[in-house]
Amino acid sequence: MNTHEQIKELIAIYDSLSRTDRQSIDQHLRSCPICQTQLAAYKKMDAGLETLLDPKPAQHMRTDFYVRLESERPNQDSFWSTFPSFFKQLSAYAAQAGALVIIAIVVFSMWLAMRSQTEQPAVAPSLPAAVPDQPATPTTTATAVPTTPDISPAPTSTPPPQPPVWNINQLTSLSGQLNVVKAISISEDGRYLAATGSNFNTIIWQQTGNSDQYQMAVQTEVAYGASLNSLTFSAQEYLAVGGADGSDGLVSVRSLANGEPAFAIPTQIPAVESIAFSNSGKVLAIGAKPIENGQNGAVYLWFLEYSDRLYDLAFEGKVISDLAFSPDDSLVAAASNSEVSLWQVTSNEFLQTLSSIDGQTPVFSSLAFASDGQMIAAGTRQGEVYIWEVSTGQLLYRIDTETRAIQNLAFSADSQQLATVSSDGQVTIWQLDSTRKERLLNSRTADWLGLATDLIFIDEGVLVAVGMANGQVQLWQAAPANN
Repeated sequence: MNTHEQIKELIAIYDSLSRTDRQSIDQHLRSCPICQTQLAAYKKMDAGLETLLDPKPAQHMRTDFYVRLESERPNQDSFWSTFPSFFKQLSAYAAQAGALVIIAIVVFSMWLAMRSQTEQPAVAPSLPAAVPDQPATPTTTATAVPTTPDISPAPTSTPPPQPPVWNINQLTSLSGQLNVVKAISISEDGRYLAATGSNFNTIIWQQTGNSDQYQMAVQTEVAYGASLNSLTFSAQEYLAVGGADGSDGLVSVRSLANGEPAFAIPTQIPAVESIAFSNSGKVLAIGAKPIENGQNGAVYLWFLEYSDRLYDLAFEGKVISDLAFSPDDSLVAAASNSEVSLWQVTSNEFLQTLSSIDGQTPVFSSLAFASDGQMIAAGTRQGEVYIWEVSTGQLLYRIDTETRAIQNLAFSADSQQLATVSSDGQVTIWQLDSTRKERLLNSRTADWLGLATDLIFIDEGVLVAVGMANGQVQLWQAAPANN
C-alpha cells in the first residue's frame, strides 16, 4: 500500500479516485486523525468553491459599454453634411450669451435700486413688534426601495415597554467519536440532539431531565466512506441523514430508538446538499447538487406514506443551501444563490421567487418560516438577514448583523424575536415589531468557530448547538435577563 506521504497527496483528489483506491485510503483514515482532518478540510474547501457564482457583467454594464463604443466611433460625415449642425450649435451659443447679458442687466438694476435706498434719510418705522422668523418646514424625499424600511409609529404619551436584554451563556459540552463534526441538528422540542462526523459516525443524544443535561442514546454508522452533510428530525421520532457516497446521493431515515433504518429512498438521486422534514414528519424535502457543471440542481419531495414515490419539483437554481416548510406544511422553500423559491406542497406547483433589493446580490445560506407562517427569513453569506411577507412577497426587513455568514436562524413562538448564529461564533437576538424596525437585544461572540450549528426557541429562550473541529458539541443558551 502507499506510504503515509503518498496518501496525503492522494487525499486532495479523493473524489476522483476509483472505488478501490478510496477503500484503501479509507482503511488508512481509520487510524490516522491527521489525514482525516486534511480530507475534511479539502471537502469543505470544495463545497465553498461550488457556491461561488460565475462572474459575468450585469446587463446594464453591457448596455453602457455599447453606448460608449458607439459614441467614440469616428465621424465619417462630410463637411457639407455637418454644415446645418454647425449653425444649430452657433445659435445655441448665441442664445446662452443673450441669457447671460439679460441676467447681468437685471443684477445691475437691482444693485442701483439698493444703492438709492441707502442714500435716503432714515425714517423711524411705525410698525408693530417684529415677529421672529419661523423655521422652514423641512421636506423629505421618499426613496423607491429603502435599504432598511423605516416607518416610525405615532408618538404616544406612554412609551411601550422595552423587552429585556438577553444573556447568552454556555451550558455544557458533549463528546463522542466524531473526529470533525460535519452536521448537527436539534429536535423541535429540544429533547434530542444529533451530530455526524468525518469518520462516518452519527451520534444521537437524549435529554435526561434538566434542559442542560444530555446523554448519548445511539451511535451508528450510516454508510462507510460516505460524506454526510445534513441532518433533520421529524415529529415521529425519526432522524434523516443526507450526503453523498461518491457521486451518488445518500438519504437514510433512521429510528431515534435504536438508530436502525426505517425508510429507504426509492430511487437514485445526485449528491445531497440539504434536507428538511415537514412539521408533521410525513414529507422529506431533499436538495441535490447538479449532476454536471453548468446544469441545475434538483429539489425532491419524498412522501413517506408512499415511500415508493419521489416528486421532482421544477427548479432552476444550482446550489441548494437550505430548505424549510411553512408551519402548516402547505409550502416548501429552497434557498439557492441569490433567490428563495416557494412551492405548494400538495400540487408541487411553483408559486414565486423572493428576491433581494435591486442592486444587491446576496448568497442565501439559511431559511426559517415565522411561527405564524406570515413571514420567511433568509440569512446570507454576507451576514445579512432578509425577511419577506409570504402572501405578497414584499420585503419587510433587511438587517445587517455585522457578522460573517449566517449559518442558522429561528423565530420565536410569537414571531416577535429572531435569533441568528454566524460562522464567526456570534449569537444574536433581534426584536421585531409592527413598524418594521428591528432592535438588538444582545449579541455575543463565543469562543468557538463552529463548522456546523443549529438553534431553536424553547421555553427558557434559545438553545444553540455548535459542532466543533475537534469532534465536540457545545450547547449554548440565550434567555431574557429577568429569567
